[in-house]
Amino acid sequence: MTQQLARALLLSPEERAQRTYTRKSREIILAAEITRRYSKDEILELYLNEIYYGNLAYGIEAAAETYFGKTAKDLTLAEAAFLAGLPQSPAVYDIYTNPDVTLIRQQQVLVLMFELSQREGCITVSNSDTPICVDPIAATEAANQIKTYQFIPPNFGAKYPHWVNFIRAELEKLYDAQTIYRSGFVVYTTIDPVLQDRAQELVTTQVASMVDNNTKMVHWLHCNLLPGKLLQ
Repeated sequence: MTQQLARALLLSPEERAQRTYTRKSREIILAAEITRRYSKDEILELYLNEIYYGNLAYGIEAAAETYFGKTAKDLTLAEAAFLAGLPQSPAVYDIYTNPDVTLIRQQQVLVLMFELSQREGCITVSNSDTPICVDPIAATEAANQIKTYQFIPPNFGAKYPHWVNFIRAELEKLYDAQTIYRSGFVVYTTIDPVLQDRAQELVTTQVASMVDNNTKMVHWLHCNLLPGKLLQ
């Protein structure tokens, strides 16, 4: 966690994009200095307020609003466990693109919370006088709550949201979120706006004409007939 914090706060965008032993060594040294200067509670507070939770949400307050439409102080056990599992790999643990993996991640966090409760009686929270006690029943209920929760994808104001989300997820596999979203990236993709708009228009018309057949999904396939290439 401290290394993630050091990378997010103290490395330049250029350094964060590097995959070298030099960058990793610098990250470890900075993390050690953070540990020396700050208490565990202070480090955790910095981490929660600065780390990336996916879907353009930086910090726990933004994440609580993005995923659950509430403030962090109002999060339930289920919601808190869900958010706690995201920062390790936001591109992988994305409830909109990888729901099964993300749900498993939340369950893993609940297991860790249960094990900690078993070892220490309950989990002490620095900003509350009431400790958190996680037993098997509470953990199971929390897992089921997230399984049945209707997540609403955030609206980024993109013209082609599914394509944008796909490109965003691919970028997050290559670079850390700080580098992508705070470095002024300009991303060029292969989408043809004219072709895409026409395709969406035709698909919408086709679905409307088949409403009596209870048709809800239509696939669009576009080929270049001369070289025989699949375009879209």
